[in-house]
Amino acid sequence: MLAAGTVLHGQIMVAQHLHVRCEEGVKAQGTLILHGGELTNTTLPGQILRAQTKESQTSQQTRRGETVGGVLENLTFSHYNDEAIIINSGGTWTLEHVTVLSSRRGKRSVTAMRVREGGSLRLVQCTVGDASSAVLLERAPCSLRASDCTFYNIKEAINTRGGGRVEIEASSFEQTDVALNVDDLTTGAVTRCHFGEASSVFGNWLRPKAFRLRDNLYTTAEAQEEAEEAEAAAAVEAAEEAAAEEAAEAAAAAD
Repeated sequence: MLAAGTVLHGQIMVAQHLHVRCEEGVKAQGTLILHGGELTNTTLPGQILRAQTKESQTSQQTRRGETVGGVLENLTFSHYNDEAIIINSGGTWTLEHVTVLSSRRGKRSVTAMRVREGGSLRLVQCTVGDASSAVLLERAPCSLRASDCTFYNIKEAINTRGGGRVEIEASSFEQTDVALNVDDLTTGAVTRCHFGEASSVFGNWLRPKAFRLRDNLYTTAEAQEEAEEAEAAAAVEAAEEAAAEEAAEAAAAAD
């Protein structure tokens, strides 16, 4: 447990999966690097946060029947020129009630959170604002799951570079130039989310073939039309795949 009023500075490394709880008002400024294993001989400079109480001890904890790895709760983070949070390869982390904002109010910072190849990030009731990107997935296999989150004043909220899985539900995109800049190798879905004013879904990018939009609310007619076109294309693709499978089965039966 980190006590109320604690302020963390600089580069902070969490070397293994822990459960870190913060009392109200705990803040961090700098870069938080989250790993998934033990410390190696080569460590990064800065603070190393270790478990100090039974409730925050090691790894692969289970919540609601699923393995979540490390958990970080109730932290407010500010950053600008450096990424706020990095999930390294092998790290599996859940962030709950975490807020990440630009240290220069209203001015967009660099990417807020980066997930490296092999990393996994889950966001629950988190807020990310004033950034060029909220979350960047580097390469598959890596993943992002977000629920009940708010993303606002962001250039491109969710980015992927080389695939990965993205699942977002019951979240809000407000004043985001582009909500989803996800490449062709990305899989997943956005479900029951709200796209507010000045928020485009895919922008000038195309919807990946294995990515779906379901039961979302779009404030603007432009975003609604964009989503309808994407889903119409998805329906055509699904029908073509089904027809191809039926033809293949018929050909196999004939042989």
